[in-house]
Formats: sequence, C-alpha cells, structure tokens
Amino acid sequence: MALLQDRRRILARRYLFQLGDAVDSLQHRVDNWAHRGGLEFSEGRFPGYWEVTSLYAVARALGAERILDLEGVYVELQAISPDEAAKLPRRAVEQAVTKAFGFFRYHRMALAEAVLSRSGDEFRLLIYSEFLRRYEDPEWNLKSLLEPVRHALSSVQKDRFETLEQSLAGLSTSIADLTTSPGANGVVAT
Repeated sequence: MALLQDRRRILARRYLFQLGDAVDSLQHRVDNWAHRGGLEFSEGRFPGYWEVTSLYAVARALGAERILDLEGVYVELQAISPDEAAKLPRRAVEQAVTKAFGFFRYHRMALAEAVLSRSGDEFRLLIYSEFLRRYEDPEWNLKSLLEPVRHALSSVQKDRFETLEQSLAGLSTSIADLTTSPGANGVVAT
C-alpha cells in the first residue's frame, strides 16, 4: 500500500500537476478570449502578443497531455488504480481542442511537440521564454509549420468556447481529484 501511495505521489508531482497547471492556464485564456475582450485589448497594446501566447497556452496543454502518452503515465495510473485512471480520459485536452478549433491530428501533434524538450528518456514542457525563442528561430520553422493552427485560432467562432470551457473545467476537476491524497482531507499529494 505504501509503495502504491509513493508511486501515486510521484505521478502527481511529475505529471499531473503540470497537466493541471496547463489546463488551468488554457481555461483562463479561453475565458479571457470569450468573455473579457482579451484579444482586442492585447492587440491594441502589443500587436502579435495574443497569437503567440494563445499558441503557447494551447500547445502547453496539449504538450502536457502528450507527455502522459509518451511516458506511459496512463498505463501506470491504470496499474495503480483503475478507478482513478478512469477519472483521466486519454486525450481529453486533444478532443476538447479539436471540437473548438478543428485541428487535424498532426497539427495538434506539431503544436504539442513544439513545447516539448527531451532529455534522455524524459520529456519536459518548455517555459514561455524557451517557446518564444524556438518560435522565432527560423531553424525550427514553427511559424510555417503552425500556420494551419494560427489560422484556426484566429477564425474560431465564439460559440465554440462554451463547449471548450465545459470540457476543460471537467478535466481540471478530475486532475484536482487525482492530485489529492485519499483520506488526506484535501491535502495535495507531494
């Protein structure tokens, strides 16, 4: 039992917290986009800011989820606790983003992998400044590679945001449930 709890804490700390943070950031971006005029405000002050930060917010959520696949976290969760694993459906971010923006599979993968860095057998998410350098670097060719994604983000219809907000909220709740120790009265597993 203690070994399972230790493994659960490791998964929460290494993977689920960063997925939760990325999903929460995307939720805030969508809320700002749909309800608070963030696009118009930011473009009026800093042209280009909205596009690159929106790409990063979506990419980070997709990237955090991609790491779960690449490093076998879903399999590990299933082995530790099938009931808990059911709380985190595979590709939930990907499905929510696809419904909202209509990205093709490899556009989603390119976007997710644009924020990933590999060190040995492990992946990590890029911080914003690293992503920005990569995005601006012609060798990465991200501006051209992500053109279909940029187009989809700029032409999204506002009615798609409600479904995306609901999907992200449900996923955020599931992640919060998974990162809370059972019987710990709401204390986060660390």
